Amino acid sequence: MCGGKLTGSTGELLDPDLQRSYICSWHYSYEDVENNLNSQYNTMVIQANVNNPSIKKSCRFSEPRLTIKSIIMENLSITRTICGGNKDETYRLPSNIMDLTAVRNKDKDLNFHLKWKLQPCGGVVYVSEEIINVLNLTSNNNVSIDCAWVLVAPTNSKIEIKLEGEFQLECSNEFIQISQGTGQLTTIIGDYCKDRIPQNPLVTAYKYTFVEYHSSAKNNTKLKLIVKTATSQCGGILTKHERQFSSPNFPKNYMKNQECIWEIKAEIGNRVSLQFIERFVIEDTPNCTKDALIIYDWKDNMYTEVAKLCGRRLPPAYNSTYSQMKVVFRTDSEINLDGFRARWSSICGGIYEATEKEQILYSPDYNNGYLPSLRCEYRFSATGNRIELKFLTFDIEGTYPLCEYDNVTLTAHSKYDYIDQVYCGQELPPPLKNVDEVQMVLSTDRYSSRKGFKLSYSIYTCGGKVSNNSHIIKFDKYERDLNCTWIIQAPVNKIVVLRFDYIDLESNPIATTITLQFTTD
Repeated sequence: MCGGKLTGSTGELLDPDLQRSYICSWHYSYEDVENNLNSQYNTMVIQANVNNPSIKKSCRFSEPRLTIKSIIMENLSITRTICGGNKDETYRLPSNIMDLTAVRNKDKDLNFHLKWKLQPCGGVVYVSEEIINVLNLTSNNNVSIDCAWVLVAPTNSKIEIKLEGEFQLECSNEFIQISQGTGQLTTIIGDYCKDRIPQNPLVTAYKYTFVEYHSSAKNNTKLKLIVKTATSQCGGILTKHERQFSSPNFPKNYMKNQECIWEIKAEIGNRVSLQFIERFVIEDTPNCTKDALIIYDWKDNMYTEVAKLCGRRLPPAYNSTYSQMKVVFRTDSEINLDGFRARWSSICGGIYEATEKEQILYSPDYNNGYLPSLRCEYRFSATGNRIELKFLTFDIEGTYPLCEYDNVTLTAHSKYDYIDQVYCGQELPPPLKNVDEVQMVLSTDRYSSRKGFKLSYSIYTCGGKVSNNSHIIKFDKYERDLNCTWIIQAPVNKIVVLRFDYIDLESNPIATTITLQFTTD
């Protein structure tokens, strides 16, 4: 079937079996659904699998693609377009109207399987001074639920979003995501679940804010998502659309007894560079105990204070470790001065200290395609320890080993080895283990880009304490210069039985040995 009308509160659609070019369109409307549903069904959850041979990161006009468009309100619609490779996507759309368009050209196939289901929640929320609980859900015992809302802010107003209550399920089974705007590549400004609870209300100045909620079955949630217009019109979430901010009333005197909180969020894989411009005049006291500007860096899943500023001297630039930074401005009831103005920009690269806990790093704008003409320099170290670095995904323009367009250069050294290699393409570079320091450079040209990379880094460890049945060690190939110690302790009234399933060591006993030492209490 190439086009037509879709009906039913649930349904599915397969690509047309046509061995030719086509443009097929389908329309779905709640008005065509049986009367046993009511107007509370304002969310459509859509699961789509699309498979086509393209590897382009963007949907060019000639590429096979599936487009989903949903009318939300007058002058506002949401569009999601899928193309390139094999993709499984889930979309929550705050509407019960949907238009689908599939485009296939004669040279490239388009295979897709789409399922939809109406949900008893979601829609459009017009925010005002009155408190509204967005998560006003019906009982959810037997089925999972997916909801979506668009929050509409009054003109020239900011809105405040506050989470109350507790998540009942683990993060993969229950979460809330809040995005700035309704576009396909919008920035997520709130990502909440059982392990990620916001400390403060979220304030945003965007006209449209997109909220999504997912919960698995058998969950009677006690969560509330409270929204209202913000009483203080300073502070808020700053993304790539808002690059400057200032104290209230700048360059005139700021007001007394204020607290303004700005959270700066760069795109994934980028860092925040904060610079102060024009004047900086904040009441000067020892340790900035009265009026103060406080800067926090996001690291290890929490904010850490890095500077507390006051006085009349223009501060230096501050760079975040990852993609977030928080700035807090507090004033007391006494002296009020000119204040400050600041701007921020996105930078890449950085210096990273490895820990025993595995940490994740992304290339700039990961998944959406890195920018042209980049040179991002990274350095990984672990004071007094060795490093392990491995790529989890890798998609850099170019053909290995030439890599003449975009590339990643890895330089590392250990006691016996020196590594200096250039990588590109889609094959994962080999992991680096037991090295002293790693330097990495991402270079891109002015033209095409790809998805980028995702990597993990940590302190390289071997050995440890074993107190239950397990395989202690399995090396496909052991590294040089290792010294690993395992302490094996049996439970009370038990003994240790150690069995070697396989041993393949260098024949020189001075170079490589296994030493067993037994003790009794």
